[in-house]
Amino acid sequence: MKLLSRHYVYLMPVIAFILPTLIPVFLWGETWSNSWNVATILRYVWLLNMTWLVNSAAHTWGNQPYDKYVLFFLPYHPHHLEGLSLTIPQKEILAHS
Repeated sequence: MKLLSRHYVYLMPVIAFILPTLIPVFLWGETWSNSWNVATILRYVWLLNMTWLVNSAAHTWGNQPYDKYVLFFLPYHPHHLEGLSLTIPQKEILAHS
């Protein structure tokens, strides 16, 4: 994991954009434009939209444990994760309330 963390800036474009474009061109004889548009861009847009769909569904139909103290500090985002870590100033304010 340290290798991926250290070299993420270099590996991400290669894995997400360059390889999905090159593989269809060289292995299946696909055109460059079809390979770029379908195998790379369409796939990337599809994955982003599916990620956002899951997040929206979790907010809409999921079990949302709201904490009145957390909502005071961050009112515009429903916190659907348990064990939200608070920063030190937030902990100090909660301790004095």
